[in-house]
Amino acid sequence: CIGLVLYVRLITHNLASSFVAALLFICCGPTMLTVCMASVHKLSTLSWWPWIFWITEKFIRTEKKIYLFLLSGGIGLSLLAGELQLFSLMLIFYSVYAIFAVRKNSGKKKYLLFRLFLSCLFGLLIGSIQLIPSAELTLLSARLRSFEASVSTSLPLSALLPLFLPYVDWFKEANSLEEILQFGSFFLVFTLWALIRKERYALLFTVFALFLILFAFGSPAYWVYYKFFPFARFMQGGDELAIPLMIVCPVIAAIGWGLFTKEKMRPPWRRGLFLVVFALDCLLLSEIHIRNSPRQNSRPHLKEEEKIIDIIKKDNPGSLGRIMRLGETDNIFNSNIPLIYSIYDIQGHFSFLLENYVNIIRSIDKRMIGAPGYVFGDEAEARSAYSFDVISLPVFNMLNMEYLVSAVSIENDAYKLIYDGTVKVYKNLRCLPRAFLVDKYEIINSEPEMLKILSDSAFSPSEKIYLKEKPVWRVGGANLPCLSENKARIVDYKPDKIIIETRSLNNSLLFISDAFYPGWRCFIDEQNVKIYRANHAFRAVAVPRGAHTVEFHYLPFTVRLGNMLFVFGLLLALRQLI
Repeated sequence: CIGLVLYVRLITHNLASSFVAALLFICCGPTMLTVCMASVHKLSTLSWWPWIFWITEKFIRTEKKIYLFLLSGGIGLSLLAGELQLFSLMLIFYSVYAIFAVRKNSGKKKYLLFRLFLSCLFGLLIGSIQLIPSAELTLLSARLRSFEASVSTSLPLSALLPLFLPYVDWFKEANSLEEILQFGSFFLVFTLWALIRKERYALLFTVFALFLILFAFGSPAYWVYYKFFPFARFMQGGDELAIPLMIVCPVIAAIGWGLFTKEKMRPPWRRGLFLVVFALDCLLLSEIHIRNSPRQNSRPHLKEEEKIIDIIKKDNPGSLGRIMRLGETDNIFNSNIPLIYSIYDIQGHFSFLLENYVNIIRSIDKRMIGAPGYVFGDEAEARSAYSFDVISLPVFNMLNMEYLVSAVSIENDAYKLIYDGTVKVYKNLRCLPRAFLVDKYEIINSEPEMLKILSDSAFSPSEKIYLKEKPVWRVGGANLPCLSENKARIVDYKPDKIIIETRSLNNSLLFISDAFYPGWRCFIDEQNVKIYRANHAFRAVAVPRGAHTVEFHYLPFTVRLGNMLFVFGLLLALRQLI
């Protein structure tokens, strides 16, 4: 908000315009929706861009090197905030904005444009510490969307209504998406006035705003975005494309306010009165959002959610068992909150679901995961709409699904009720541990055949696993005459390191129901061994008979490359100060 105030003050030379921009930013639809949905990463990504625009203008006008360094830092920090889609949208717009600003303020000083773009490149290198690993994850995920899947999330036409009739939502029950274009009573007036006066900054920001709106509603222009925009096929459409309006529209309104009040509001006290009316309009606007928008921190069953988490943690201390949700449970127990307590949902997080894993889950029931790559309709309308019969399938035991959170009662001998409230919590008595030893394997190269086996009721994950190549036992072993059965015990489990102790009578395969993903390395008794892709999406290693210590370490090349580029970019950014 401070960056927005400084930027508007710089281009309008009007302090009241800065106040208008800040107030509209705080109270407008995109901001309120983002706050109510607790999307901090979106706010963090966009909040740097007013600063970037201000830094750009200051450099063009003063040519001080400190602003080039600050520009690189702003680009890098916006990228590190984590919302790559919003960042890429703003970066494309910034490229046009920089050309416009240099031509408007510096005449023939074209070398300034080169220095600005070079500083942006250094900022991208700084953000590579996250950009490179995220790009790898995106390519391996189910985010690749067909055009039909992309337009299926477009905003409804009813979302246009608040733009022209701001208070219509006061008289009806609206959802948060229908209020995303809510900018109050005076926004269109100020915008039209700025366009009539042919103010160049207002024209530039208005064109960008129109493109965002057209994209968000899935108009034919969206096809251009989908076809030619970098990585658009991996990105979410609809309301996501309208979020940058929280920055763009306040700038347009502030410019229009400055021009309108300068010519039409004399004597000065009338400007103050009009400013008070505008502030009251924004406050009323925020009241509409507060009343209609669901907020993540005001769920009616928050205490019950905490109680369920406490029960699960105490039922089996130190357990790595996962959970699954059935029925309408999101208002009480959604997929993200338990992550804070190291409780993991087998349905994963919507944004980045690995494609191989999604294929397994959707081979059981296509409605189980509404992944971004699928059309939002009858098939993937809700992840909780599938048949309750699937919980008897052995694949869920393999997935380490130890607890079932259900909106309805379950009659199944394999599930024991441990909590009965607004939702019910069952313990899966047949759940397999996160890691276990298997003696038998079978080579299957056909993906459809493997998925069919995994989703079959005859599948026995504790007896046989399925690989795509023949395993090789490269580490020697010794007999353990006193051992009656194979054992695998997880000694240490961290996001980047897993230590497992194994004791086996024969050469076995250690299966771990964690994703097969680039960058993992395995050591048996400190000797490097190969990790095999098992049961389509998971990891397995060949463990010889006897007692061994198996260690998994996450040492990805993409992270090392990102770290090196980060240091290189930071040094280049600092070099600009010399």
